[in-house]
Amino acid sequence: MPAKGGLRGLKASSGARLRQTAPQMWFRLGLRREPLLSFPCPTALSEPALVASIASACDALKQGHTAIFPTDTFFALGANALDPAAIREVFELKGRDELMPLPVLVASVDSMQALSDDVPQEAFAVARRFWPGPLTIVVKRSNRVPQALTGGGPTIGVRVPDHPVALEILRNSGIPIVGTSANPSGTPPTKDLAQIHEWFDGKVRVIVGAPCGRHAAPSTVIDLSGGVPIVVREGAVTFDQLHELLPDVTLGPQR
Repeated sequence: MPAKGGLRGLKASSGARLRQTAPQMWFRLGLRREPLLSFPCPTALSEPALVASIASACDALKQGHTAIFPTDTFFALGANALDPAAIREVFELKGRDELMPLPVLVASVDSMQALSDDVPQEAFAVARRFWPGPLTIVVKRSNRVPQALTGGGPTIGVRVPDHPVALEILRNSGIPIVGTSANPSGTPPTKDLAQIHEWFDGKVRVIVGAPCGRHAAPSTVIDLSGGVPIVVREGAVTFDQLHELLPDVTLGPQR
């Protein structure tokens, strides 16, 4: 489980995971003997700059703008998941087909319940085991969720990311956030901050320049909206891990 207390609580475990993402050269934040977070030069943010960047991202998202921030997998292109205009901007920035649903990042299991009126017990069991982490759970969407988010479909994909910066943004903004990868459609997702700037400088309101987490694969997607659990994309969480918890899970066509 993530450390408590916001950025002040991001110490050994989270910091160690982040340090592993860029071992080449490190910039020590603040005056602590042990850094709160470490970032590779020359794109390093000081601790005050990181805090300010997170606050700017929260403000931008609440005001209906887009922001890019790191997650445990790749950089995410974020927007208020309940704002149809902000959702449309995400589709435009990515050049993504509007019939393709967008995943959503939330701060907790309770937040998932705010997006679905029909969360099965299997979803709670899977969430307790793998959240925060790289597992997207597909459930039936609530009527409160804009149809633009789900491509007009009846389901929504939700996850709690295992990344201190992403969690700080989710908690401080108080809204569910679109969590699609920050890349033009048809290109691979990236952890490369320089590539993010090349793609999106001047196009989004805020880019939070902190490193992504340790996972090299995207989140696994499991559909729990029907009678039988189906893994529709196997990623950082393996099918075997899910099978241990859900013996009747099946592996569907991969996307």
